[in-house]
Amino acid sequence: MIRRNKIIDFTKEKLENLKYSGKREWWFAKNFEGLCIRVNKHKKTYYVHWSIPKYKDGKFIRVGKKKWLCEFYIPLAEVKTKARQKLDEWKKQSLVKVGGLTVDGLARAFIKNGARGYGHIILNKS
Repeated sequence: MIRRNKIIDFTKEKLENLKYSGKREWWFAKNFEGLCIRVNKHKKTYYVHWSIPKYKDGKFIRVGKKKWLCEFYIPLAEVKTKARQKLDEWKKQSLVKVGGLTVDGLARAFIKNGARGYGHIILNKS
């Protein structure tokens, strides 16, 4: 869960004013989906973050993922366009790695095999 004080508007001025506080920190964009920045002692780096569904202990949970995007010196407008392109691509790849656990996949399995097919998908996802 993201602490609410770590969500800020991503403007160049605010990002330049972020300082290292003694430990690595993540700051998340309020004004752009899936964009975050990691503030280290000597540099700042942009990342893309998203979550994927996973079946665990009889429940569906969301598992967070982060992936490196680019360095801080790249202009923010370019970072946003690159993030938009990469975010959709990486979300699809991570869903395929999980096994395609999407609403569409579950509905097709249920239509094809009934409840038996649906349970088979759920049991194989853990």
